[in-house]
Amino acid sequence: MDNSKTPSQLLFEELAINLDEVPFEQLVHYTAVEYFLTIEDEPDSNATNLEKVNQYLESFHHLCEVEDWTKVLKIFSVKLDTPTNDTLHKQMTIWGYYQESIPLYNKLIGKFDSQIECFCYLNLGNIYHFLGEYNRAISYHNKVLAIDSNIIDEAKMIKALCGLGNAYNSLGEYQKAIEYNQQHLQKAQEANDIVNIGIAQGNLGNIYFPLGAYKQAIESYKNHLEIAKKTHNHEQILQALSNLGNTYFRLKNYNQSIDYYENSLRIARKIEDRSGVGIALSGLGNTHSYLKNYDLAIDYHQQALNIAREIGDDYGLARALNNIGNIYFLQKEYQKSIYYYRKSLPLVQKIGRSAFLARIFNNLGNAYHYLHKNHRAIYYHKQCLEIVQKLDIKARIGTAFGNLGNSFLSLKKYNLATEYYQKCLDIAQLIEDYNGKKFASNKISITKRMQQKCL
Repeated sequence: MDNSKTPSQLLFEELAINLDEVPFEQLVHYTAVEYFLTIEDEPDSNATNLEKVNQYLESFHHLCEVEDWTKVLKIFSVKLDTPTNDTLHKQMTIWGYYQESIPLYNKLIGKFDSQIECFCYLNLGNIYHFLGEYNRAISYHNKVLAIDSNIIDEAKMIKALCGLGNAYNSLGEYQKAIEYNQQHLQKAQEANDIVNIGIAQGNLGNIYFPLGAYKQAIESYKNHLEIAKKTHNHEQILQALSNLGNTYFRLKNYNQSIDYYENSLRIARKIEDRSGVGIALSGLGNTHSYLKNYDLAIDYHQQALNIAREIGDDYGLARALNNIGNIYFLQKEYQKSIYYYRKSLPLVQKIGRSAFLARIFNNLGNAYHYLHKNHRAIYYHKQCLEIVQKLDIKARIGTAFGNLGNSFLSLKKYNLATEYYQKCLDIAQLIEDYNGKKFASNKISITKRMQQKCL
């Protein structure tokens, strides 16, 4: 390899573009590719991650214009000089550039064989899942399954079943999630796909977790961890450790939770997975906040925030700001919590993660409720409700109804409060949420007693 040449210049050589032979009407596009890959200055050290790969993205779009699909695919799959040495398309999603990635995959659909078509559908399904658009994710994963099973390879079918299980789980449709998870596990076992057997175990834990079945979740996550260790799959090891940390956190076993997060942090640092480092630091920050070690918790979240800034991870940055807001909320410093929630808001709106945006609106609504600014609380809870209804996330629809009931109760609008609590109860009964049913039933009783006292 010629060390005097940049990676983009070497890629241009590999593309073997002869400007003397291209049709005249296409010359402007091929000349642009030459400029971006060989002449344009390398980005500054303080450039955003998107700016660092701009030369590849520009070349990608120019080659699409002349429909030189073989070369388009080479650009799309070029390996980048990052710690994980991932391809352009994968690194874009690691950095959190979901919206920017969508048109890249869409450009490839219909231009190659069914295998690449399925590859695009799978990745679009995963991207829409990250963005919180779970029904669109389901649509793309179903497109994979709709293709003749004799044409697509089994690995892609297994991934589609995995994606469908995850999407239905995020929607709170746990029975469907279990059905797809079982199909995912069965296909993985038939194919002797050890990695996906482990992933299926982890996903089963993800179904048990929101149902409050923490013992079963822990068993599933430990099975996932054991398989991930056997296959030396660091990405899956980190995921399993993080999930175990989250579960012990919910069980209020904070010391065990810290152990798992610290193990996750150690491995993430070892393999230079900076995004994984940020996630582990967030887990440690959340745990220490519930131990009332607030200064230490803020320090962990500040470290996560700094990493997110350095790697251009807007989602990680928004998560850190939201978590710092949560710490001030726990300390009943509601104005400070609002300050951090509002700082995270434009970032979440920018990256388009609807489910996370709903969470920020929920947090703002709760903070204003405790400040007795219930009209503003209602505004934010209705914003939250609108999003989760659009996404059809039933558990969070129920939560939004409950929060609206609380604000109307504080305003002594008892009929409206009862109406929203009843809607909360209906959702809880539908998804068999024991805690939700208990909350809504108690609130309906309290509201009736308060209303009777006013008669």
